[in-house]
This record gives sequence, structure tokens and C-alpha cells, in this order.
Amino acid sequence: MVQIRVPGKIMLAGEYAVLRGGACIACTIEPYLTVLCTLQEGYSLASDLWKTPRVFPLSELASLSASEPFIQAVQAAAQRWHLPGARIEVQSQLAIEAGLGSSSALRGAVIAALAQVCAPDTAPLSRESLSETVTQLQRVSQRHASGYDIMTQVHGGLLLLVPDTGAVQPLASDSLEPICEAWAGGKGAPTGPTMQDTLAWLDAGDRWPALMLRSQAAVNHLVGFFSHRLSLDDLLAEMGRYRQFFEAAPHFPRAIRTAFEGLSGLDRAWSYKPTGAGGEDSLLLLGSAEARAPARERLQKLGWYRLPGKLGVAGIERKEGTSWQPLFT
Repeated sequence: MVQIRVPGKIMLAGEYAVLRGGACIACTIEPYLTVLCTLQEGYSLASDLWKTPRVFPLSELASLSASEPFIQAVQAAAQRWHLPGARIEVQSQLAIEAGLGSSSALRGAVIAALAQVCAPDTAPLSRESLSETVTQLQRVSQRHASGYDIMTQVHGGLLLLVPDTGAVQPLASDSLEPICEAWAGGKGAPTGPTMQDTLAWLDAGDRWPALMLRSQAAVNHLVGFFSHRLSLDDLLAEMGRYRQFFEAAPHFPRAIRTAFEGLSGLDRAWSYKPTGAGGEDSLLLLGSAEARAPARERLQKLGWYRLPGKLGVAGIERKEGTSWQPLFT
């Protein structure tokens, strides 16, 4: 049996700019999706999101709908490595509605697990090939997928990314945990419709040039803060300007903006921003723990909850004995 786990991801800056070749900053978050895999004749696929497992012979695999990421990943791996079958079980702690990259984690974990059980020596995966494979699969259903999510989940930690070129630069994450926390609890924002509507909004108002400048400024301030060249005050002010750019977007979480009205210190002592596609899926609070406290109370009253676990954890891992070890060295 092979066990693979993939962490969730959140984006700090760069959403939508990555679709035009811009840089982004993203990090992993500790809730995991885990895949357990064993080779066998025929397929048995189980997920904690399904009521019952799906059991079928190899001959039926190609006829199944690839709209389900689980099925799609198994089909891709079976074609690549000519698998006779496999028993695969998925256990996910990643809330789908929180926008933590659950679909990229699923595809990545399934493909990595099947590669480990069938061809670890003859057809080894690299970080780059796994990221590229998952991104291509994502684009079947999300044609604008940039691949930053799986790149973050494969490399792990806090990263400066340019998905268009494959550039990855690790950033020191020791300053992240004290000033950032992630929350979920909104109604969710389906990635496809949210992205399409926001792209139409960017196109209609000729907002792309302004977005690219604003996004790069946010990225630069984050890099400056994590390299101890800029203060937290500088960062919060810039993140406020970055968020304000998106406040007119069609899926900006206006209920959150209303809930935070009247709180003192916004974009000076603390700040906030939606993550991912920019809808009401998950939210980042930034600032010192003391400064974030009033905003935290407002979120709790709305039924939101702080996402559990640490930020900036290791990327995709394989279980060796009783411990988890990096899949890629």
C-alpha cells in the first residue's frame, strides 16, 4: 500500500494576474487530502465524499465520465502506465467550499500514488511533471487554470510563483503565522462561474493594466515584508489597496465588507482579503493577533470558523512507516 497526502493552499496575492503571466504568492495550509492505493485487478474507488465505493473492471474505466476529478485522474494514470486496476481510497480534510485546492490535491495525490505503486523506477515523477499533468487535467473543466495551486501543493511552504514560466522561489515563512490566519464559512464561490464573471468584469472595464500594477505591488510588498525589508504597517496599507481594487468585482464578499464596517484600524493595524477566485469562499485576516481580534469576533457571529492547522507546511508527502516524508527530495 502507498499513502500520499497533499496539503491545502491559499493565495496571498496575484489572483487573476497569473492568467496574464503575472507573479503570485501562495502558501500551503495544514488540512490534508490523503490517498491510499494498492494495485489489483479491476478498480475499487472509494471517497469520503461518496456514499458507496465504485467497483468496476478495467474494461469500463474509459467509458466513465471524466467530469469527476477522481475518475479523470485515474483514467490519466491508467493510460500512462497501463494499469490493470487499483484499490484507491480518498480521505479529505479540505472543505470543498473553502477554495483550498481540493480538486488539484485530489488529482495530484491520485496520480502520485499510482505512479508510486506501479512505476517508481521506470517512470518516476518530478515536481514539474506532476504539476504539469495536474494543470492539464484541470484545464479540461477550468480552461483558465494557471496551475499555481498544484505547484504550491507540490513544493510546499510559502512561495513566489510565476506559473507561466514555471518559476518557483521559496520565501521565509517564519513571519507568516504570526500575522495571518485563514477563515471559512461563506456560501462558497464556484470557481468556474466566479472566474468567468470576474474576467468579464476585468475585460469590460479595461481593468487589466491597473490589476497587473496593483497585483505586482502587493507581491513586492509581501516579498519585502517576508525578507524583513518592509514593516507590517507598509504591508497592511498595500494589501488594503489591493483588496479595494476587487471590491467592485461581481463576487466580492460584500456581506463581509458590511460586517467589518466601523471597526477601527482597517488597513492600518489589520487588513483582510478573499482568497483564490475572489468569492465568498475563504478569507485571510492580516495583522497582529490583538489587532485581528475584533474582525475575528464579527466573523464568528456570521458563522465563520478559523481553518485549522498551520500555514506554510511541507508539500506532497508519502508515508514511510509511521512518519510522513517528502515525496520529492
